[in-house]
Amino acid sequence: MKLFLTGASGLLGRSIYEQFLKKSDWTVYGISFKRISPGLTKLNLLDQDAVTDILNTICPDIIIHCAAERFPDKVENDPQAAYNLNVGVTAHLADLANKLNVPLLYISTDYVFNGSNSPYKETDEPTPINEYGKLKLLGEKAVLDANIKNIVLRIPVLYGPVESLEESAVTSLLIGLKKCQDNNELFKVSNNELRNPSSVNDIAHIVFGLIEKKNCI
Repeated sequence: MKLFLTGASGLLGRSIYEQFLKKSDWTVYGISFKRISPGLTKLNLLDQDAVTDILNTICPDIIIHCAAERFPDKVENDPQAAYNLNVGVTAHLADLANKLNVPLLYISTDYVFNGSNSPYKETDEPTPINEYGKLKLLGEKAVLDANIKNIVLRIPVLYGPVESLEESAVTSLLIGLKKCQDNNELFKVSNNELRNPSSVNDIAHIVFGLIEKKNCI
C-alpha cells in the first residue's frame, strides 16, 4: 500500500508519517516544502503540474492532506495566499484523487464552528467566524463534493513533540511566560476560550484506523 502525505514535516504530519512508516505493508511518500528532513520529498503544492506529475507517477492507494496555512493571524494578514493553499491546493488534490480513484483524507479543524455550543458532532452545522475557519470549510466542501469515498477529519488544538515552541498553541504559551519572566511583566491570555487539546500521536492512530477501515470497505 502506498500513502501520499502532504505536510509531512508538520506537527501532525510527522506523527502520521511515523505511524504509517512502522507498518511493513505501507510505503510512505512524505511531502514537504520548507522543512525537508531525511526521507521526505520537496514539493511545492501550489505547482499544480508538479503535483499532478508526482501523483500520476506514484499512483498512491490513499492521499492524506495535512498541509495548510493553519495560523489564523497569518490567514488574516494574507488571505489570498491562504486561500490558494487551503482551498486551491485542496480542490486540486481532491480532483486528482478522484481521477486516480483513490480516497483522500482531509485534515480540517474545529474552527469551522463558532464555539458557542460545544462539544460538536459531525452533523452540526458549521458556522465559522474567522477567515481560517471559512477557508477550511471551503476545503471540506471541495473534498466531499469530489468523491463520496473521501474523509474529512476535524481536529482541535494539537500538542506533541515540537521542533519549535511556536508549532503548537499549547507550547507557544511558554514563549509568553518566558517573556513575562525575563521582562517582569504580566502575560495576558484569553480567558473566554475552552479548548480540548489532543495528542498528535492519538490523532495519527485515529487516522490510521480510518484508513484501515476505508480500505476494507
